[in-house]
Amino acid sequence: MGSIEVQALRLLAVTVHGYKKPGMSGADYHQYISQTHAGHLKALLARNDIVSYTMVRDLHSLPA
Repeated sequence: MGSIEVQALRLLAVTVHGYKKPGMSGADYHQYISQTHAGHLKALLARNDIVSYTMVRDLHSLPA
């Protein structure tokens, strides 16, 4: 029988906790996070071979 080669993977968990600047509207915050911030984060994740991340939104800083 052939041998099975096992390669160890380095796994990282990344959580981004976003805060809205005081005075920034919820719509402006969403636009910034989904357009500007996402582009910066995408490059960082790709450079570090991170395939998935979670972003936690500060619900207290956004309007209901």
